[in-house]
Amino acid sequence: MRRVAAVFLFIAGAGLILPHRADALLDSWQKPLREADTLVKTGDYPAAERIAHRVADEVSHHLGPSSEVAETLGIAVALRSLATVGLGDLDHGVWLWHTALNIDPRLENLNLEQYRGPGSFLAQHPLETEEELRRAAGAEDEGAAVQPPKVHRRRNLRFPLGAEEFRHRGPLAVTFLVRADGTLANPIVTEQPPPVAEIYAALDALWEWQVEPARAAGDPVPAVYRLSVKFTLR
Repeated sequence: MRRVAAVFLFIAGAGLILPHRADALLDSWQKPLREADTLVKTGDYPAAERIAHRVADEVSHHLGPSSEVAETLGIAVALRSLATVGLGDLDHGVWLWHTALNIDPRLENLNLEQYRGPGSFLAQHPLETEEELRRAAGAEDEGAAVQPPKVHRRRNLRFPLGAEEFRHRGPLAVTFLVRADGTLANPIVTEQPPPVAEIYAALDALWEWQVEPARAAGDPVPAVYRLSVKFTLR
């Protein structure tokens, strides 16, 4: 059963408020994440990205599923997304923001405007539903002959150490948009989401895949791609 006392994510004008826990590991990440939050607000995006990226990796590899872990990992990825947008990598920043929303949907309530330019930009890119993705890709036109996207290069996924204790064996189903230029967008994790560490590991690796877009009558077109990822322990 999930504990509900004092674990909800509170979003205040001062920034992201971490869950109050006695857990030593979770406590150890509060200071660097607060530092990253301040750095994003002051415009030191390179330093903020380094800190948030490191914390996200550490959380995913050391802790298993719980609401507190989802909060902490979601905050780290959200701060990484803001810093990435601040560095000018807009598409990757949005992908990271959507990753954070898959990890902890409560981040939808975050007041992004407090993060100035990067926050205002991400506020314009909410996570869309599968139905919205299919409409954007024209998937309702069932009569069109479309050659589906092809994956040319994959980055291998590492099983997050934090998920080993829970022996999760079910596949992670993720749906995303492959744009006409081959870039990926709007990942949606579906079907009984696994431990959040696996969501982070899968979407972080998926971003580096090289995909040839779908084609209709020889021309590249956007398409919805559905992927099933199976994590196994060695």
